Amino acid sequence: MPMIHPRLSLGPAKIETDASEFQFQQLVDHFRPLDTRTFSQRYFKRMDNYVSGGPVFLFLGGEWDATGGFISNTSFVGQMADRLGGAVFELEHRYYGISQPIGDLETESLEYLSIDQALADAANFAQQISQENGFTGPWIICGTSYSGMLAGFARQKYSHIFHAAYSSSGQQEAKVDFFEYHEMTGIGLGKIDPLCPGYLSAAMDEMVARITSDNPDDVQFVADSFNLCQESDLRNPNDAMYLYALVANLFGSVVQFAFPGSISTECQLLIDGPGTPLVNLAEVIKQTYPVACLPVHYDDNMEFYRNSTEVAPGNNYRQYIYQTCLEMGWFFTLSGNSPFGNVVPAEYFIRSCADVFGESFNQELLEAGVARTNLEFGGKAPEVTRAIFTHGTFDGWSKVAAETDINPEAPVIMIQDVGHAADLIFFDSDPPQLIEARQRVEAQITTWINQFNQKA
Repeated sequence: MPMIHPRLSLGPAKIETDASEFQFQQLVDHFRPLDTRTFSQRYFKRMDNYVSGGPVFLFLGGEWDATGGFISNTSFVGQMADRLGGAVFELEHRYYGISQPIGDLETESLEYLSIDQALADAANFAQQISQENGFTGPWIICGTSYSGMLAGFARQKYSHIFHAAYSSSGQQEAKVDFFEYHEMTGIGLGKIDPLCPGYLSAAMDEMVARITSDNPDDVQFVADSFNLCQESDLRNPNDAMYLYALVANLFGSVVQFAFPGSISTECQLLIDGPGTPLVNLAEVIKQTYPVACLPVHYDDNMEFYRNSTEVAPGNNYRQYIYQTCLEMGWFFTLSGNSPFGNVVPAEYFIRSCADVFGESFNQELLEAGVARTNLEFGGKAPEVTRAIFTHGTFDGWSKVAAETDINPEAPVIMIQDVGHAADLIFFDSDPPQLIEARQRVEAQITTWINQFNQKA
């Protein structure tokens, strides 16, 4: 049960799609001309409603197995492309799913897993697909979360290829100590149930007090309450921090993917339970993870990531950790003003990078990588035009992105009371603010397409 580096955003569930699947021969390394190796990169295509000269939408995959769901005729991007007479493609990210440049996930084999290589994949794909199909319309690059970040970066770096970009809940700023994420968790919980953050704080305070107590019965009480496996040792600070992070990330995921009515259930379980806040919290965790025992053991967790070197469907943990440890950070620390206390510092996650990939993956390497990413792309203040960004106000990821318009040609839409990437999928009953946000996105992209056509 690997949970130390949770993404809390792993792309769509397996969605039925009407898109057809293909393979594209992609360069392994875009930056060494003498290296002519290629690999098969999966992509999906729909051209059911394409009109000659129409726009071409490219949805970038992220740290998940691509399914074609983001461009299906039931998705927002797919429907928008259909209405605008566009072709639509979804490109799987290198090293995820079946798009494997090397064939294994050993540390040395991950050399070609980087933001720059992924952006070059998108640009090379767009150029070759345009030539093969005779496309003359504008390319609109899209993505969500990490791939939403890539969409914005691609518009900056390859503006001669991508006419416009649409980033749904995409990050912009690389950051090591992302304490704001769980501050937003507390804020989101409090908006739905004002009592919830206080109960969480009381539960965490009692948990920390018992774990750090000199009385072994206190430690055993926590282990029994959470039904921890025998190898878990809460006297070991790493195992204790594992448990703290697990609790925080459960509530973080509830808030991140919030939709009206979705948060109150977890809070009610916590508040209305028959025991103390700690006992009730333990029941919430046990209901969420109905396993024989909860394996809260740092060393086993690190061994899992360290040994996940074989390519297998859905095996995307190790690759994403590699990226966070090298270029992005985004560690959900418990070091800010959240209901979970100040109990899990950035050093904990940085140490786990070294435990998985080796001692060279240290704080100096990560800080240099984060600085390089922000230097190249501008963090929250990028020099970008014809790019539209959306965020849900419950989504903690919005704190590593601009929350107001970057410039008149790079608007930001904050969608009230929804979570991560809510604009990309349709719910049984979409709230008015979500419908309006989609309408604004499509109107803006239509304007940019018309501008392209007027100049053509």
